[in-house]
Amino acid sequence: MNVKSRPRGFFIKIAFWYKIENGMNSKKNHAKDPLPPGRSVKLMNLILVRDIVRWLRAARNAIEGILLAGRRERHLKFHLVSAFCILLVCFILGLNKMEFIAVVLITLLVIITEMINTAVESAVDLHSRNDNPRSKLAKDVAAGAVLVAAAGALVVGYLVLTPYILDIFSQGLRVARHRPENIALLSLIVVILLVILLKTFFLKEENIRVGFPSGHTAVAFSVFVSACHLFDNRYLLLMLLFLTLVISGYRLILRPRRVRDVLGGMILGGGGTWLLFVIFQ
Repeated sequence: MNVKSRPRGFFIKIAFWYKIENGMNSKKNHAKDPLPPGRSVKLMNLILVRDIVRWLRAARNAIEGILLAGRRERHLKFHLVSAFCILLVCFILGLNKMEFIAVVLITLLVIITEMINTAVESAVDLHSRNDNPRSKLAKDVAAGAVLVAAAGALVVGYLVLTPYILDIFSQGLRVARHRPENIALLSLIVVILLVILLKTFFLKEENIRVGFPSGHTAVAFSVFVSACHLFDNRYLLLMLLFLTLVISGYRLILRPRRVRDVLGGMILGGGGTWLLFVIFQ
């Protein structure tokens, strides 16, 4: 039997057993709960594990979609680079909470509309001809949505960032200081954006799950370095270090990854997070 088909076949057998057991017990005893308490709990745990596996597979497919879209569409790559720069600028200038939320939301809106535009163009090219007027209309409307979102982003950016930029000319540039938990969140977002951007450059179409750097390793080391700045519990830090090394070893041994990918993830996640703490703390 194929290894990949075992989990699915196992759950099918569990469901089939439950259906037979339910029918036999309901005919004999007419009980509301035909299964003993222990078997009911085990079955619910198996169903929960199955749902978690499905959610992880869906999340993996979504990440693959982002990587492929970023590799094929240079506009989306430009928006990702812009989001990375805007995020750092907002932290350097020290925006307040409401201003930061406004900038982040409008930036996400631009990226989302660009991804929807990419999906619409791909679907139209797949199911219709180029000389079809409705195909052209669908592409133009999707592109117009991106243009409207980008215009709104420019307006919001102008209204929010102009006072801070004027203060730079009058008082000079001063890097704002932030709380450690906010720096940890910034570090995680920055590391994820850098992983996506680097993978769009080094990604191979035939195997989109392999590429420089290792995203799992980068995120794991980013979390560990942030935990070193947030917590003083020695046992917690040792446990996190062990989990980080396990994740890195798993990506290195059980996956077709080169050492360069894992080392790149370690440097990007750990070194990038440490650098952000040095700058903003």
